[in-house]
Amino acid sequence: MDQYIHQEKISASTTKWKLLLKSRWKGLLQITVGVGALILVLRKTDIAHAWEILCQVDPKLLLLALLLNLLMTWVMALRWKWLLAVKYPKFSDFELFKHYLVALFFNLFTPGAVGGDLSRLVSIGAVTKDRNFVLATLVMERLTGLCGLLLAGLSGVWFGRHYLTNTGTYYLVALMMMVGLLLSTIIFNQRIMKFVITQLYKIEVMLGKKVFAEAISRLIEHLQLFRTEQKLILVAIISTVAIRVIWVLSCWTVAYALDLTIPFSLLMAFISIVDIARMVPVSLPNGLGVREYLLALLLKQIGVVETRAVLFSFIAYTLLMVNGLWGGIIYTAQGVVRKKE
Repeated sequence: MDQYIHQEKISASTTKWKLLLKSRWKGLLQITVGVGALILVLRKTDIAHAWEILCQVDPKLLLLALLLNLLMTWVMALRWKWLLAVKYPKFSDFELFKHYLVALFFNLFTPGAVGGDLSRLVSIGAVTKDRNFVLATLVMERLTGLCGLLLAGLSGVWFGRHYLTNTGTYYLVALMMMVGLLLSTIIFNQRIMKFVITQLYKIEVMLGKKVFAEAISRLIEHLQLFRTEQKLILVAIISTVAIRVIWVLSCWTVAYALDLTIPFSLLMAFISIVDIARMVPVSLPNGLGVREYLLALLLKQIGVVETRAVLFSFIAYTLLMVNGLWGGIIYTAQGVVRKKE
């Protein structure tokens, strides 16, 4: 018996070290990609010229961009409210808006917006005592968000095609995303998912460990609630397109403040591409470095020099991160109140 316990401890210790090593390698990859992209961009940036441009920026335009970002977050909270209302219609707009701001605070430190999703899952899951359904709303939010992102990006490429030298590349990227989106919708097919879960159960029986099958089964069960909500899904997609328009309008305001003449449709396409790259958790949080490198590369096609492109990226995404700072203040204040209670 003692020997068995000793072996279990060794096995647990080995697993722990493997996970730690894996997380360290992942962190090293993110730092390498983000810092490497940032160095490549900064080498082509004229710091003195960037400072001259900054001194000429109208702060009122930056304030307008900041307010547009807050409006965008409000619409995102509304979209989430409509999804939650399938089972829990009593959440207020303002309550979910606060939760969204707190989620954006956690996104400041985690790649791919994972921290924000986890924050919302924990907070609303604690209120509803129904984390599986809350997770289902987050999955639906991601799916409709990806669909809206595709529509916005494709519209930008189509209306701005006269400015681009190689539109085929953009359509190829969009096609790959569309295939991925269509494949992800198989979670609504009961026959396919039943087969997948059955196979997972068999694998778990062979391994002697229950890991995924039961959790995925519960998630699929809650996702089925949205199968008959076609109008809701359509509204969620339309609201996502509205979110994209507001976000790009904020970026366009920053571009105007920097005296950059960028067609709105083209900016819609470029920002969509950058935001897709930011979703991939292989760079620093918020895609720092990668987003600057990509925007400099994309804007170069229409004659924007690297210095202005990098400055534009830094300012636009820094203003977006301010929403996370508001969330940090709310999170800290809530912690103080809980401590007093």
